[in-house]
Amino acid sequence: MPPDTILIADDEACITFMLGTRLEESGFKVLVASDGDDALALALANRPTVIVTDFQMPRMSGLELAQRLRESDTTRSIPLVLLTARGHRLTPTELRDTNVQHLMSKPFSFRELLGIIQDMCRDNRAQRKAAA
Repeated sequence: MPPDTILIADDEACITFMLGTRLEESGFKVLVASDGDDALALALANRPTVIVTDFQMPRMSGLELAQRLRESDTTRSIPLVLLTARGHRLTPTELRDTNVQHLMSKPFSFRELLGIIQDMCRDNRAQRKAAA
């Protein structure tokens, strides 16, 4: 079975480098985008298993990215983790209009994020198996 693919979208190179390296060491395939537009294009072209995105990015915020992903049949079911540097909370409407399943404040624990990603990947595999 091929490794799960994680898309990291963040305009801070130190975050994408650290997360990308640690996730690859944990056995994942990693795609990296530095803004929301690039992340959307990568998600549509590659259909990653999970997306980890920053809330504040150039050209399209993480929340806008999540909303756009929800509009496409190709990416509608991809779960997202939204990272924020300012303790942002999502309204019930924003949650309903996206597939954001976790909101994490920066700085964050990689171990906690890894556990969330692993759980999301396991749930995704179980859903695909049940649908087959």
